[in-house]
Amino acid sequence: MAQLATLSFRDRQGNKLISTVTQLQKEGTHILLAGANDWAGRNGSDRVYLLAPYDCVVKAIGDYDNTVFFESVGAVQTPAGTYDHCWFMCTHMLDSDRSALGVSVGKTFAQGVPCYAEGTKGIGSGNHIHMEQGYGKFGGGSAPYYRSSDTFVYNGKRYAQYYPKVASGGKEIPLKDAMFMDKVEIARGVNSGKGLTDYYPMRLLPDDKSIVNNQIYVPDITLRIRYIASTSGIVNGYCLPNSYYNVLEVVKKENSQDKDFDWYKIGPEHWVAGVEGIEYKESDMSNGLYKVQLDSKYDYLWSVDGNKYGDKYDITVMGGFGDLELKNKGWEEVVAVNGSLFYTYDGQHFACGLEKSRGVNNQDVGMSAVSTYNDAMAIGCMYDGQLMFAKQSYIINHLDEYYGAITGIGIMLNGKAVTYGHTEFKSQYNAISGRTIIGEDADGNFLSYSLAGETGSTGLYGKDLYSLCKSLGFVNAICLDGGGSVWRRINGKNDIVTSRKVKNALILYKKLKDSSQTPTTPDDPVQEPTTDTEKEELKKQIEELTKQLNEAIIENKNLTAQKQADEATILNLKKSVSSLNNEVANLSNENKQITERLRASTLQVQETTGTLRNIHEITAKY
Repeated sequence: MAQLATLSFRDRQGNKLISTVTQLQKEGTHILLAGANDWAGRNGSDRVYLLAPYDCVVKAIGDYDNTVFFESVGAVQTPAGTYDHCWFMCTHMLDSDRSALGVSVGKTFAQGVPCYAEGTKGIGSGNHIHMEQGYGKFGGGSAPYYRSSDTFVYNGKRYAQYYPKVASGGKEIPLKDAMFMDKVEIARGVNSGKGLTDYYPMRLLPDDKSIVNNQIYVPDITLRIRYIASTSGIVNGYCLPNSYYNVLEVVKKENSQDKDFDWYKIGPEHWVAGVEGIEYKESDMSNGLYKVQLDSKYDYLWSVDGNKYGDKYDITVMGGFGDLELKNKGWEEVVAVNGSLFYTYDGQHFACGLEKSRGVNNQDVGMSAVSTYNDAMAIGCMYDGQLMFAKQSYIINHLDEYYGAITGIGIMLNGKAVTYGHTEFKSQYNAISGRTIIGEDADGNFLSYSLAGETGSTGLYGKDLYSLCKSLGFVNAICLDGGGSVWRRINGKNDIVTSRKVKNALILYKKLKDSSQTPTTPDDPVQEPTTDTEKEELKKQIEELTKQLNEAIIENKNLTAQKQADEATILNLKKSVSSLNNEVANLSNENKQITERLRASTLQVQETTGTLRNIHEITAKY
C-alpha cells in the first residue's frame, strides 16, 4: 500500500508543533512560484523540524543556502489522487542542523523522521523553511536549478528567479495537491488568526478503518473541516472522500450552536458537520470479551495442548485439541483458544518460541525456533493454576515450574504497555488482522478476547491492542496467533470457528476443590497398606495432614499480606513456593521476626505437601 504524503512538523522534544506559514505561494518573494511556502515556529522558542512526508532520499544539495532536494523512494499517494514518485525541496537550514540530522546526498529518511530544520542561511529574513514540492522524479543531478529570465524584488533589490529541475513529466505543484495535512493546527501568520487552509484548503490525513475507535465514514462528497463546531467557524481543511476519521468528541444537534447538525471532532481543532451521507459508527469492542470470574469452590489449571514438530498431528483442527489426562481426572473445560504463531519448514510445523505441552517441552530452548524469540512475551501455565506473563527468556529460566508454556506478542504487563515481540513478529503486529488475546484483570480473573478477521483486510492493528485491552480491564495481556487461525470454545461450545489447522491450543480447566487433582510427576513406589485397619489409619492421617496444610496455607497468606509493600517478594510468594526461602533471605533485618515466621511456615508447607504426595501415591492404588 502506497504511503500517504503528509505534511507534519515537530519541536525539539518531538512534540507536534503548531507552526506558522509566513509566506504563501504567488505572494511576496514567491510571486513567480506555484508551490512555495515559508514555515516557521509560532514564536522564538518553537523550533520547526520538518518530518519526512514519505520515505525519501537526498538527491542534491546546494551549499550556498543548504537547499536540499528529496525524492520519494517509491510511488506515494497524494490528495489529488495520484500514485507516483514525488519530490520536495527545502532551503535555509543552518550548517549545524544539517550536520546534526546527517543530511547528505544519498541519505534516506523514513516517513515521519526529522529531515530538515528552520534556519537563516541564504537570502531571507528570520528563521524559516522555504519549501517547494511537485510530482515526478527529481531531474537536476548536480545542478538542481535552472536560471530563468524571470526576476523578483527582495528588500528593494532585484534577483534572478531560479526554478528546480525535474524529470520529464514532472512539475511543481501547490501544497494542497501534494500533501495531506497532519492533525495539527497550521496557522497563517502570528497575528492574522487565520489558517493556511483559508487560502487553499488542504486535505486532512484520514485514519485507518478501525473497530476500536468511534469513527465517521466520509463518502464521495466535499466535507469542510472547521475550527469550531459551527458553520460560522473558519474552514481549516477538507476531508478526503471515501475515507474514515476517528471521532474524539460528539456534539449533538440540540446542544450545538447552530442547532442544524450533529458535530464530530476529528482532530485538535477539527470539526465536521454530520451532513447527509456521513455515517457515524460507534465502537463496541466488549463483544469479543469473555471473563472467567474465579470461583473459590474451584481449582483452575491452564494447559497447552500441541504435538512436537514432525508428529503426524503437529498441526490439527480446532476440534482435535484437549488435555485428555485432565479430562479423565474430572477437570472441566472452561475456555479454549488457538495458541502459538507457527511456521513450516521441510514439511514440519514449528511453534514460534516455546511450546511446552501437557508437562512436556516440545522444542529445545537452544533451537533457533525458540531462541529467536527470547525477547518476545511468553506465558507459563503454573501448576497452581496461575499464569505467569514475562519475557520468554524469564519463562525459560523457570520452565520446570510450568505445566505448559507458549510465546506471543506482548501487549501489557502490570498495566503498562510493553513491546516484547513487536520486532520479532513485526509483520503480524503491524497488519490489520483477527486477534486472540489472553490476560488477567487486577483481581486475578482470567480474560479472553477473540476477534475473527482476515489479515490485511479486517480485524485490529497491533497499535490498537494496548488501548483496547486497557479499556476492557486487562492488566496483563499477550496476543497469540491471529488472522485465519482464530478460534474459541466457551464451556465446550464453539464461539469462533475456523477450518484452518493450527499448532497448539491454550485451554483453561476447572475442578471442584474437594476432588481436584493437579498433574504431578510420579515419585518412586512406596509400600502399600494391606489391611482395613491400616487403610483407616491412613485415612485419618490424610484428614489431619489436610487440616494442617490448610492452616499452614492460611498462615502463609496472612504473613504474606503483611509485606504488601515489597511487591517483588509478594509476586514470587504467590507464583512459586519453591522460591520462598530465597525471598525470605532478601528481607531486611527490620523484618527479621516476620522472616523467621515465613521460613517456619514454608518448611511446614513443604513437609506437609511432601507427606500428602506420598499418601496420595499410596491411596491412589486403593
